[in-house]
Amino acid sequence: MSRLPLAGFLTAHTISATGSRLTLVALPWLVLSTTGSATRTGVVAFAELSLYVAAGAFGAPLVDRFGRRRVAVGAQLFSAAAIACVPLLYDGGNLHFGVLLGIVALAGLAQGFASSADRVLLPEMIEASGASMERSLSVYDGVDRLAGLLGAPLAGLLIVWMGAAHVLWLDALSFALSAVILAYATRSAATPSTSEREPYLRALRTGAKFLFTDRLLMNLCLMLIFTNMAAQAFTVVFVPVWIRDSIGDPAALGTISAAFGVAAVCGNVLFTWLGPRLPRRWTFAICFLIAGSPRFFAMAATDDLVAVLIVSFGSGLATAALNPIISAVSYARIPSELQARVLSLTGALSWLGIPVGALLGGLAVSGFGPTGALLVGGTVYLAATILPFAQRIWRDMDRPSTKEPERRLAGTAA
Repeated sequence: MSRLPLAGFLTAHTISATGSRLTLVALPWLVLSTTGSATRTGVVAFAELSLYVAAGAFGAPLVDRFGRRRVAVGAQLFSAAAIACVPLLYDGGNLHFGVLLGIVALAGLAQGFASSADRVLLPEMIEASGASMERSLSVYDGVDRLAGLLGAPLAGLLIVWMGAAHVLWLDALSFALSAVILAYATRSAATPSTSEREPYLRALRTGAKFLFTDRLLMNLCLMLIFTNMAAQAFTVVFVPVWIRDSIGDPAALGTISAAFGVAAVCGNVLFTWLGPRLPRRWTFAICFLIAGSPRFFAMAATDDLVAVLIVSFGSGLATAALNPIISAVSYARIPSELQARVLSLTGALSWLGIPVGALLGGLAVSGFGPTGALLVGGTVYLAATILPFAQRIWRDMDRPSTKEPERRLAGTAA
């Protein structure tokens, strides 16, 4: 079997992910530097994120209808055109705030569709290459983490060199290049036949029914709602407050995120090697236990930055195993014809906690104080991550799929 389809797919994802990380830094800086308003900066981020989530939740039937390859390539091209409008209008003096909101919302919508299509193209590319599911998913997850680790400092240098608006040209170029590579790498992807197309609402109901009747997937979504909520509060509220009160140096913000990010990339390399040999349930349960709550409790217990960095590094190593296992279990349990709509719904549900995480984190600091808020957040995270140890349904993580028990797609882990 040829590894070219998977290699091409991962290359395209690497390029677009890196471009997206540049925009993640450059766009807020552009809004903040031109308007001076933190509120408007937040509104722009909300416009992009809300349309992204909406596309994931409600756009999957359209991915099935028009074909995952067409949607993936078309959405990347649309994103390239939309993002390119920002520096183009900026240079012409026509980038009004309302126009920017509309462009960013459309770009978020397109990327939501692209993400939905990518999630169902990925297992097809893995199967075509004959590669192990866990290893391939670990590489895929590692690309995202590496892009995040390198993209932010690179964006800062590029903003100084060429200006925030012009950095977005690079993101537009990354989407266009990704579309070209993706179109070539996914030539063998299946296209839908007109006889298989369902009415939109029926397709949406079919995906929702499958998800809501699968106890393991629903428990996984509920767990991720609470862990994502706590993690968002930790990142955007608890860490800055702890740095202000304990260290007094904002440069330490970068050291904590860097320690976690470097460890996560190292963990991805380690899991790529060991993943197929490990039992999914126990690996998932133990790593999730290490990846989350210890960071909260360490900050609550000490003002020592070195100790917090050590704990953050250990948590980063552990977190590398989580997304590949979640994806492998999901792909093994969901029939291929339902993957677009079910995976999109699980992603949207899992992100429900993120928008409210920062709000609740701020309220927790106001109500319980910084240390109390860290203890509450850590307890919530810990309670969620104990579930795989306590509930019998999580044993299904280690069971082969009844849908295709012998296929490599289900992975090689016991």
